[in-house]
Amino acid sequence: MPELPEVETIRRGLENQIVNKKIKDIWIEPTFKKKISPSMGKFLEFLKGKRFKAIERKAKLLIFKITNDDFVLVHLKMTGQLVYQPVKGKLIVGGHPIDNIEKLPNKFTRVIFYFSDKSMLFYNDVRKFGYLKLVDKYEKQKAVDRFGVEPIEKDFTFEYFNQVLNKRPRQMIKTILLDQKDISGFGNIYVDETCFVSGVRPQRRAKTLTQKERKLLFKNSIKIIQKAIK
Repeated sequence: MPELPEVETIRRGLENQIVNKKIKDIWIEPTFKKKISPSMGKFLEFLKGKRFKAIERKAKLLIFKITNDDFVLVHLKMTGQLVYQPVKGKLIVGGHPIDNIEKLPNKFTRVIFYFSDKSMLFYNDVRKFGYLKLVDKYEKQKAVDRFGVEPIEKDFTFEYFNQVLNKRPRQMIKTILLDQKDISGFGNIYVDETCFVSGVRPQRRAKTLTQKERKLLFKNSIKIIQKAIK
């Protein structure tokens, strides 16, 4: 399942390739139309002829900027994948691994963006849990506000981390780190990695952690995410 590091590397890879390219056409697989908001018709009508001006990210959510007031939110969920196919050169692949990725489109392809230079962006999703949502700036902000501070953001301080643990003394450390409301971007893989390198069992309750263990978890949560992105 793609977590913060995987989604961040997708963002960086795509930002270098598709920003300011004109969207000539879009294909949407019929069974995926319910995962397109506000509707498939409005989505297609608005985006054709537009350009992605920037690609942002919050936690595991990708945010494609169209104008200062319009954005496309893209979530890969458990089995989503984005693949950019240039006219020449190697594919840029990110997200859930899918066999024989060189064969595009494939049976898991749900959306294709065709750019005017004949390059393409494929949204593949094995189990169709993901979504693409066209939103205005208020809806975008509302979506972003659902997520807490990321371990790689400057607001992620030990004081903040300690407050989060103190707020949920009876919860397991793994449960706290997986909940996106206070600390965002962690998934199953990197919570386990952080706990392991800190010598703390994921099932430990927050109230049982010593100050030393809390500081180790805080320091290693940043270190693990940064290392994973690298």
